[in-house]
Amino acid sequence: LSLLGFSLVSRVYLAEVSYGHALAALKINDGAKTYASLTSAIRRNPFRPHYHATMSQISLSLANAAYDKQVIIDFYQQAIREGKLAVKYAPTSPIAWENLASIYKSFVGGATNADSWTIAAIGETIKLDPTNPLLRLQLGSLYLRTNRLDDASAAFQSAIALKPDLANAHYNLAYVYKKKGEFFNAALEFRRTSELVAPGSIDADRVNADLS
Repeated sequence: LSLLGFSLVSRVYLAEVSYGHALAALKINDGAKTYASLTSAIRRNPFRPHYHATMSQISLSLANAAYDKQVIIDFYQQAIREGKLAVKYAPTSPIAWENLASIYKSFVGGATNADSWTIAAIGETIKLDPTNPLLRLQLGSLYLRTNRLDDASAAFQSAIALKPDLANAHYNLAYVYKKKGEFFNAALEFRRTSELVAPGSIDADRVNADLS
């Protein structure tokens, strides 16, 4: 029993060491060493959700940097698989769900039902972190991207209700109103946005142009 206990503790410790090596390699943009160290960490201790979440993002980055079609597909599949494993081992973690949503979001426009998967994952994240306005902003942006204007409007309004000075939410809501032809409401939201951004900034110039 003592030997078994020592073996388990050793595996957990060595997994953390490998994960530390992965993070160090990531800082210097060494993708190969990052991937190898993460693989080692997961092999030694496959139950740590943040290992899988990190691996999902690394796999996505490697897919985007690859040129061989099969390699790209393999890394994309691994990104999804690792994102799901992070959620499996931490089902009540909004961070794990938001990570999975970010993986799915990268496929929107390129894979069938990717928008539905992303919306579902963000929905789970919101259930676990209901007071985070940025999640509503993400959801609204996705609805807007898929032209679900009424849903986008509701999401942006929810974000504003949680954080009234969130300039991005006001701006996006204004854009929704503009697309729907509700120009008076759009003008009100553009004006509110102009009050929230820094005067003289690029954002201010853009909002004032939209308002005009």
